[in-house]
Amino acid sequence: MSSKRTSNKYSSKKKIFKTKLLLLIVGIFVLVIGSILFFYPKKNAKTTNVVWYVDEGIATNWEKILAEAPKEFAPYHKEGSVKILGSETPIPADASGFVVTTKRLAGVQLKNNQGSEQNSASKEELPIIFAYERLARTRRYGDAYVLALDPWFIFNKRTTPSLTRERIIAPDQSNLGGLLLLPGRDQKAVSSWTARLLQESPGRFIQDKAMWNEVRRNLFQTGAFQDGGFSYSWNEVIFTLLGNTECWVYAPVSRLRTLPDYRTTQIEAFVFPEPGDSFGLQAELLWLIPFGLDNAGDTKNLLDWLNSAEAQSVIAAVTTWIPAHPDCPPYNPVAQTARIAWLTSSFVWEFTE
Repeated sequence: MSSKRTSNKYSSKKKIFKTKLLLLIVGIFVLVIGSILFFYPKKNAKTTNVVWYVDEGIATNWEKILAEAPKEFAPYHKEGSVKILGSETPIPADASGFVVTTKRLAGVQLKNNQGSEQNSASKEELPIIFAYERLARTRRYGDAYVLALDPWFIFNKRTTPSLTRERIIAPDQSNLGGLLLLPGRDQKAVSSWTARLLQESPGRFIQDKAMWNEVRRNLFQTGAFQDGGFSYSWNEVIFTLLGNTECWVYAPVSRLRTLPDYRTTQIEAFVFPEPGDSFGLQAELLWLIPFGLDNAGDTKNLLDWLNSAEAQSVIAAVTTWIPAHPDCPPYNPVAQTARIAWLTSSFVWEFTE
């Protein structure tokens, strides 16, 4: 009788054990299947078909930048998704994506006229100058986001005194010593100096055609710039800067970034000397302009990534520009100077010709 009870008790425990084991197996199976279904890409999940309209000069670099993006953004970088941005290339009405350009106004016009034929931009007699107050705080102007910038500074060797405003505006500079270097073959550099000399107040520039042409024409007649400066290239200017001549050059950071470290350690960068406590920073800006997208949709994470320090470090490395994000580490002392100037500037200005 006792052995029969023991047998029944053992049999009961065995059934309970089997039941628990079965429940455990079923639970593990459900957990595994649930995890697979949760993490496995859903075939029916909608991914926005993103098209990138990019300036011709940076299209190749933009392909490299997208290739560095996290894998989750791979669906937004398909073959043929990067297209060249042109003034006569309309964006299809049903398209969605981003304009990546250094010409914010043209990019915004393309967005606003999506689906319509674009009129060729009329050639302006004078550069159009845009000044943005405290742009580094928001890194955004309207619907356009700043990804990177190429700011202009006064560069000189550490053994050369800093350039003063008095030195720049002196009527006769032929006997003042030192040279202002200007690559006269680069019309943008010539226009940049002209704009600086025609600045009325922070962010405001004289837009008188006759005066603009006169100042531009007389740049090489004041004795301030090197002899024959109108025929100089950037390579010749940088070569002179690194030599033994006491000189200064107004140039974008990208012109010196490609120099080896032992060269850049010999050079200092300063903001252009201006009257008063405020100062403006001339820069070429790389803008990102979304179009046809739902900000709350699946591309929001993509937009957030493009505006992150991680992405903008990649963008700056590929373009040799300065990242707009304040948390990106500088790559050398000149870049650190540029970073501080960007974050503390009263305004940033750019112009197009």
